[in-house]
Amino acid sequence: MPAVRPAANAGDMDGSLIPDASANPAVFLVELRAPHAGSQEIRGMHRALHLAVTRLAATGVEVRWLSALTIPEQSRSLYFIAAADRGDVVQARDTAGLLNAAIHRVLALPDTASPRPVSPVPPPDPKE
Repeated sequence: MPAVRPAANAGDMDGSLIPDASANPAVFLVELRAPHAGSQEIRGMHRALHLAVTRLAATGVEVRWLSALTIPEQSRSLYFIAAADRGDVVQARDTAGLLNAAIHRVLALPDTASPRPVSPVPPPDPKE
């Protein structure tokens, strides 16, 4: 997971943490669309990418498997991989034989759905 820092302008946000763009490693989304693949093939592609990431990491490449999701109704699989460089993710994808999978750098969004609690009454003045 990338390093995080407090939002620069906390008055505009709820104080959530946002990813530090300067932090390494970055997080990448590998998006695989396989409309004609069956569930066994999808699992095989998943294993192949996971194994490719694991093997690269074992050789000292700064790459790490984070998580994976599949959207069966859309024949899509989404893989999250942390890496110091996009080229390392490309190498893992190519090693897994998933040449048609798109790779995107991604950033987490701050949680703005939970507003800060606001006290309806200001605290008493200690001078009074």
